Amino acid sequence: MVEIYHSSDQAMWLSAGFMLDDNIDRIKSVQWFRWVIKKGNFMIRLLAIVSANKDLQKELGLRIRSLVEHSRAEVGCLRYQAFNDNQSCDFFFVEEWESKEYLDEHARSAPFADFVDYLKTHGLQVKIHQIEEV
Repeated sequence: MVEIYHSSDQAMWLSAGFMLDDNIDRIKSVQWFRWVIKKGNFMIRLLAIVSANKDLQKELGLRIRSLVEHSRAEVGCLRYQAFNDNQSCDFFFVEEWESKEYLDEHARSAPFADFVDYLKTHGLQVKIHQIEEV
């Protein structure tokens, strides 16, 4: 049985990987890895790191949870997760977007703009890496 987690005219997100025919229309045989099948634009994966001091860790965590909730509801968002390293007060975001256009829309959203303003107000830096699976 095939489970489709996400489907649109931009991409199909499948639970297990599949070997596909040339037309990408039919599944020929199941492979035990995940594929993202694209029709046009390429998926964007990001790893973002925000370093905070201990005084801001709790408040920043609450703001991040709110941002994650809003971001997951946005069109084009395939994955949006945040993690915290309690020892270093670093926060890690893992994001996957259907296309650069959807990522750009996210960057213009009010919740994201509010989050960026908060980071600037508190002098916090963000390192963003575009990543690919190896």
